Amino acid sequence: MTSVPEITDPTDAEAETELAVLSAVAHGNGPSGLAVVQAALVALGRLDQERAMV
Repeated sequence: MTSVPEITDPTDAEAETELAVLSAVAHGNGPSGLAVVQAALVALGRLDQERAMV
């Protein structure tokens, strides 16, 4: 069991981008994997350039 939540909502993922990426790593192969990865990708796509470089 993992303590990283499954973040499937892009709005939640955008608010917690780093956690959304961890969620995608932890749950990407699980039953909700596609939704988790898609939410993380949406959040990453909305980052400004300075934050994305980090």
